[in-house]
Amino acid sequence: MSAILPHYSKQIKTPDMQMLRYAFVILLISFSTVSRAEYFVIRDYKVDIKVHGSKGTFDINESITVEFSEPRRGIFRNIPYRYRIDGKEVEIGISGVDVSGFDYKTSKEGNDFVVRIGDPDIYVEGVQTYNISYSVKKAFLFMEDHNEFYWNIIGNSWQVPIDSVHFTVTLDKSIPMSENDYYVYTGLSGEKGQDATVQYYMDKFQGSSTRSFNPNEGLTLAINLPFDYIARPGKWEVLWEKYGMAGIGGSLFLIIAGLFYRTWYRYGKDYQIVRMVQYVPPKDLTPAEAGMIIDEKADNVDILSLLPYWAHNGHITMRRIPKTWGKDDHELTKISELPTSAAPYERIVFDGLFSDGDAVLISSLENSFYQYLQSAKTSLKAHLETMGVYYPISIKMQIYTAVIAVFLGILGIFLGFIFQSFALGLGLGLSSAVGLFFANFMLKKNEKGVQLYQEVLGFKMFVKAAEKDMIERMLKDDPEYFEKTLPYAMIFGYAKQWSKKFDGLLLEPPKWYVSPYGMYYHGNTFSPSEFGSSFDSGIRDIQSVFTSMPSSSGGGGSFGGGGSSGGGFGGGGGGSW
Repeated sequence: MSAILPHYSKQIKTPDMQMLRYAFVILLISFSTVSRAEYFVIRDYKVDIKVHGSKGTFDINESITVEFSEPRRGIFRNIPYRYRIDGKEVEIGISGVDVSGFDYKTSKEGNDFVVRIGDPDIYVEGVQTYNISYSVKKAFLFMEDHNEFYWNIIGNSWQVPIDSVHFTVTLDKSIPMSENDYYVYTGLSGEKGQDATVQYYMDKFQGSSTRSFNPNEGLTLAINLPFDYIARPGKWEVLWEKYGMAGIGGSLFLIIAGLFYRTWYRYGKDYQIVRMVQYVPPKDLTPAEAGMIIDEKADNVDILSLLPYWAHNGHITMRRIPKTWGKDDHELTKISELPTSAAPYERIVFDGLFSDGDAVLISSLENSFYQYLQSAKTSLKAHLETMGVYYPISIKMQIYTAVIAVFLGILGIFLGFIFQSFALGLGLGLSSAVGLFFANFMLKKNEKGVQLYQEVLGFKMFVKAAEKDMIERMLKDDPEYFEKTLPYAMIFGYAKQWSKKFDGLLLEPPKWYVSPYGMYYHGNTFSPSEFGSSFDSGIRDIQSVFTSMPSSSGGGGSFGGGGSSGGGFGGGGGGSW
């Protein structure tokens, strides 16, 4: 078909076909026009500007008369406030916005100051006049021998035609002017059209368009003013404009970060620790509790260490189920209930595992067990606090510090947006990060806590650097030494290394861990290092399931050579809504 259609179209050239083509083009143009329609035209656009030279500001009143072709809520006005001049970013100040007789809201969107006029629940139609007033500062260009007022009376971003334009610019004192001191440009952005008149008398410029403007056509007025007419910013004002917010943001960061450090130093810094090797883990301390004490965080591995801990104590068994494709699965079987002395965090995990029976496949817990895991971690942290290993004041200060840190982060986002200052937001944001960092280490151990920490740390030192002869000696005293210590090696991250140290010392794997026959043997010899590597990999697979969650739905330069339409400050455009 694709080879025939071009040939066919060349052969048939009838008037009907030509008319069809014209109709098709007109249809496309009409569709494009409708898609861009704003459903109104501007019948008259009046702009009145009063310049205050001694203040370096001017006040603007825009009277925009529009005619709606169908009901709309109102119009919005986009006024650019951020520009790039000679490669530098420049911002002008817009304040005191008011719209008489209509509801309105203001916001900053990108480089524009936006005034949205109208009520979301009320539609208007026909002819409407909107009077928008606002004040502008930092919108003069300062040259070596003069100043420039360079303002886009009508911006180039209006997507609708404008029937007529009238403007007045009043100086606060009379200044001698020649015709070479002021210029008006019209047309599309960058054009130098002269479709407007302007006259100056005493202290006032008055002008108007000589034709209607098409969409995206604008009008720009440029006035050369005496060097001393506009109050130029002083040295300190310039420094403030450039570095003021950055200085505030940096100062706030240094002060707040210093206060967080002082709070931690007073309430959270632990006493000096005595390092002494321990050959066994602390008595009556579960591996989960030991993991919490060693780094003051309730980690996933702390909770997972309970599996081999319970297994060694006769509460569960673990069975590895090989698969031809994908990861191996594991089955946990309940042998006995936990003792009445078991901590709440243990019961959360245990009851969650066996809520539907005495046996559970780990794969069946995917996207569901994460709730039990998170709850258990929270409970573990609370349990350590009730054990009396931390000073109560440090627990309170940790909460206060975290709350203040989060508040500072939110405040940084809010103030950074309000003042349009990245530096201010960054300063408060970094302060928030520092606060959260110190909150993480705010828990201060008392004498009991220090003693337990020293014991856990001492055993970690032994697990990391133990010699085989010492391990052999420990096995002679306690044949179950490997099974008892493996959960603690897990929380240190040394399960594989610890298991390897038992090569040649153990004859068989733990009885509570069932795996295919010969899986961890070299010939007839059991290999603890292979067991440890496989066990560590299996625990990682279990952790992956436990943490899985269901996916959610859902200076010198002016604006460009010699002046042109759209080349000044201000302008912009708008539309209807």
